[in-house]
Amino acid sequence: MNYLINSVDLLGPHELPTKIAPFKRFLVALSILIVSLITVVSLMQPMSEYVLDRWNGVLQEYGFERPAVEINAADPVFHASIVAWANKHSAQTVGTDIVSKFVTIAFAESANQKVDPLLTLAVMAVESRFDYMATSNSGAKGLMQIIPYWHKDKIAIAQVYDPVSNIKAGTKILREYLTAHNGDVSKALLNYNGALGIPGANYHTKVLAARTDLQRFIEKRFKDNFNKQYNSSTVANQHKTA
Repeated sequence: MNYLINSVDLLGPHELPTKIAPFKRFLVALSILIVSLITVVSLMQPMSEYVLDRWNGVLQEYGFERPAVEINAADPVFHASIVAWANKHSAQTVGTDIVSKFVTIAFAESANQKVDPLLTLAVMAVESRFDYMATSNSGAKGLMQIIPYWHKDKIAIAQVYDPVSNIKAGTKILREYLTAHNGDVSKALLNYNGALGIPGANYHTKVLAARTDLQRFIEKRFKDNFNKQYNSSTVANQHKTA
């Protein structure tokens, strides 16, 4: 394009070839079209790239790109999202207020043991459906279905139905197995379930699927909440300028 323009400049104002003049007009029209498109896209940005960029920022802010133990469970939207998910997966006898307390305990004890809190909650969902009085035929008890006989160093029989003691012991067990298997979550989960080495065992698949479902649920709640706040602020600004 520079070659054509330079050639035209050398010809002088009255020597412009007829084939080049339409081409220059085409370039001018194309430039105007491009500028117009850029302007339209920039005006649309608050409803597209801007929201997407901000949403990605929210995800990073709340730890979805960092180790999950760093996620701030004190955020009301985050906490409410987890409680809502847990309620969907809990036994009918468990109330929302109780589940909310379990979530708080799970995050605190997971942080103490440097265990992914979403993994802890996924284990609770699969093991007991957040029923702190759950008892299996094999003698596993409580929220994280612990057999006190095998974990005497972590919990006493009298404490097994206490939610705090049960979650504290459960996260310790998870940490112990994660360390033993060099961070291999699947093996640690199979070990937790007593299914390590059993052909066809799929306990780890169930727990990891529950964890994935939980994270997606949280992300959707955050996104919906962000969009609601953004739309509300947009409407408010429009009223101010009207």
